[in-house]
Amino acid sequence: MITSTLVAALAALAGAPPGPLTMDCDAAFQVPPTDFEGGVPLHFEYEVAIEPSGTPLPDVEARARGALITKLCRADNRDACAPLHAGSKILLRGSGRSTVCAMAGLLTRDVDRWRASQVPHLREHVLAAIAQILPKKKRVAVDKIVDGGAAGGLRAEWLRGQIEAALAVYGATVVDVDPRWSGRGVPKGAERMLRGQILQRVDPVKQLPIIEVQLTAYDGTLIVTKKTADPFEVSAAALPRGPSTVGEITARGDVTVHIKTRPDGNLCFGDRSTVFVANSGTTPLHARVFNLDADGNAIQLFPNADLKTDVLSPGKPIPVADVEVQGDPDSTERYVVVAAPTVGELGRYATASADYCKLKKAEAKAAAQGEGFSQPHVAHDSFRVLPANRCNGMSAKKIEGTAASLEALPFCE
Repeated sequence: MITSTLVAALAALAGAPPGPLTMDCDAAFQVPPTDFEGGVPLHFEYEVAIEPSGTPLPDVEARARGALITKLCRADNRDACAPLHAGSKILLRGSGRSTVCAMAGLLTRDVDRWRASQVPHLREHVLAAIAQILPKKKRVAVDKIVDGGAAGGLRAEWLRGQIEAALAVYGATVVDVDPRWSGRGVPKGAERMLRGQILQRVDPVKQLPIIEVQLTAYDGTLIVTKKTADPFEVSAAALPRGPSTVGEITARGDVTVHIKTRPDGNLCFGDRSTVFVANSGTTPLHARVFNLDADGNAIQLFPNADLKTDVLSPGKPIPVADVEVQGDPDSTERYVVVAAPTVGELGRYATASADYCKLKKAEAKAAAQGEGFSQPHVAHDSFRVLPANRCNGMSAKKIEGTAASLEALPFCE
């Protein structure tokens, strides 16, 4: 139930500019006006609507508000969404060469309060799950939160915030993930590593969307063990929108692949990271590493011109690729390593080039659906690209020459 106090807070939108300012519809980056409260910057959830010149401005503003509410709250739960719509403000309006535009916004803190009112007892659920799998007063690294088959997304970002807040109440210390961590066991400096998983389904009685959350903790012993908490359910209507689902890839064997991201599994346009692979077994393995990109391509990253050997020796992780994020918002990037004791056991990939190459479209499509990886050792990691309003206004833009570069790659024959 939304309280009258909360509705008033949303409607007031404390600290917002007294009236809409002017924006350039053709600007590369469109961000809310900066405002402060007590010297601290205020953060907004926002959306921009851009329409052809001649579109009535009230229609443009209504579309901006509609896009904002659709992002924050499912339209099939109108009663729950009503306070957000009532509290939304037009922060900016303007024109371009042939367009008119408007930006609708809500203070992030007010959205957080609204969400908290829609998911009562969430803190208790998260604390109960943590208590099942973690001793108190431990140093904990939060790794990835998987939603729809891959790490990251807006719901993963939201859940990570809830987990870290609950860990602080529980008495745990959250530590950063070592960027060179292989993905197995726990990162250096941590005593436990925590991962989360989000599954969406429909409540069979209420016929409303719900998410099921499951947390798993890994310890740092020589023989890695894990504990998985009982799952708990949360109404999905008041949460950020879920990401597009991708094909599940089943991990097995002694190899790992890991890319350093934010604790929730997200990265921003322009972020840089490195892909590490490791062999945690006792014997060398022949391996191939692939990037499954958001455009449906599957590119072999390892071996390559700089790392001509295809052998992963046991022990130390090795970097196989540097990554600069150039994807569109909400897009997904995945990395898969397949390995075997002999080259012949790599199957289809046994004769692949010793340099960068690409799979044919049918093979790339199968890989994106999690098919075609039958080798004895398989691992994967992933990230999603956050929207501009989560990345200091830096929005994705296509890089010229990327398509031509992919076209020039040979096939992995």
